[in-house]
Amino acid sequence: MKQLMKAKKVLRFLALVFAMSFALSNDIVTLAYESSNNIEVDTVQPQAVYGSLSGYGYKYDDNDGSFSFAVNGSWSPYAGCTIKTEGFSNATSVTVKVYDSNGSCKTTKTMGANDEKGNIAIFNVPTGTYTVRYSMTNPSGGSIQVWIY
Repeated sequence: MKQLMKAKKVLRFLALVFAMSFALSNDIVTLAYESSNNIEVDTVQPQAVYGSLSGYGYKYDDNDGSFSFAVNGSWSPYAGCTIKTEGFSNATSVTVKVYDSNGSCKTTKTMGANDEKGNIAIFNVPTGTYTVRYSMTNPSGGSIQVWIY
């Protein structure tokens, strides 16, 4: 009877050790039945494919408006965008919105008269014709430039 009691204590202790190791482990433990059947499984490594994009648009204007430019390359999950304004009077601010070829607004920035905002992250970036729409407070003449890369 004493041996049975000791065996139960050992089993409880082992169960506690296993439970604690499972709870504290970062790994997932899988118990599997090994079959005598030989099954071949091909391993497929996912390939990360990122596009390469290039596009530039420019317009000189003295009022609200828009312009379009081509973004060439291939689709990318993310890309960079730079917006630059120059030549406007100091009282002018320009709100610039960049739309992709599907009509989705990729970024909106309010710019100063002579301002540059670079490395703006944009996501899910297709190729095609991009449209830039801008509006000004205290309009004056100057240029708006946009790069997608």
